[in-house]
Amino acid sequence: MFQYTGVNWIDPMYPMVQSIFHTHYQVGTDQANFIQLGLISLVGLLILLLIVKIKFRISIGQPDQNR
Repeated sequence: MFQYTGVNWIDPMYPMVQSIFHTHYQVGTDQANFIQLGLISLVGLLILLLIVKIKFRISIGQPDQNR
């Protein structure tokens, strides 16, 4: 079992993350916890980038529609 220290916002993803780490890493080690946090932050960054790209495309596309 992972020991969560004040990271409650991640609870919905917990089963998926747990299954990933059961297959690849020894669960409970510092390395596994570190990699887990890294994966979660990477996923968050990718989602943010996608949102920014979509908004950027929309803001660029609007002037073309007005012409």
